[in-house]
Amino acid sequence: MDMEIKNLQLKIGDYEVHAVPTGEFGLDGGAMF
Repeated sequence: MDMEIKNLQLKIGDYEVHAVPTGEFGLDGGAMF
């Protein structure tokens, strides 16, 4: 369980960074996940 949470956080973090410059695209990607 701990590993899954860590993996999710890592992915979310990467998405957040990409969501800053893209914005709409980043939000869409996060919602798709």
